[in-house]
Amino acid sequence: MWAALGDDPSMLRECLAAPLVANRLEDLVAQGTPPASRNREHSEHWEWWVSSLAFENRQFHTAVWTGNEMIVWGGRAGDPLDTGGTYEPATDTWLPTSVVDAPSPRSSHTAVWADGEMIVWGGSASGAYRGDGGRYDPVTHSWSAISNTGAPSARAYHTAVWTGEEMIVWGGADTVSPRGDGGRYDPVADAWAGISESGAPGARYDHVMVWTGSEAIVWGGAVNFGFPTVSTNTGGRYNPV
Repeated sequence: MWAALGDDPSMLRECLAAPLVANRLEDLVAQGTPPASRNREHSEHWEWWVSSLAFENRQFHTAVWTGNEMIVWGGRAGDPLDTGGTYEPATDTWLPTSVVDAPSPRSSHTAVWADGEMIVWGGSASGAYRGDGGRYDPVTHSWSAISNTGAPSARAYHTAVWTGEEMIVWGGADTVSPRGDGGRYDPVADAWAGISESGAPGARYDHVMVWTGSEAIVWGGAVNFGFPTVSTNTGGRYNPV
């Protein structure tokens, strides 16, 4: 089955997991119940709405919060996408992101909010893995390229966090194997620096990573290509200073 799906982990998720999730959501909607606990008596609630966006339905996209709006970008709807939109909950309105100078279409990439701009990096597009990205300014509605010099190798299914000064990218997978390396991107200098691999967790993809204020913590993920996927309950802490 894995070979039939083109050795693409996202295709495995889409073909096996997505139908199960969709069926469960349909059941909940039919019962008038949002995807949250049904029997809670307090004020927790969902507000359901259907977007009237001018851009495509999608999955495997990213979203960041700017402080007053959500920016959604990339993903795929059959084919990879290079479109997106910004949603402002205060006015319940959407606006499309610019496609001028946007990164090439992709899914399973990462995006972080970097104190004034969204930084997109990596991802996959029809079996090809990306080692580039871009920076989006929602005020000017404009994209700018980021340097590829010293950047990590092309990958998808990786993680990224913003430290307040730089973006840390780690892990993921390419066409050959899971990755156990990464890089640090400084948007002020438009420059990449390497990350030590000494004592790093084992290579993995589809893991999680958070920034604590002083270090990045990585945990879990898949450590193999193939079916069934082998997951791990290991991780590590990285201090960039």
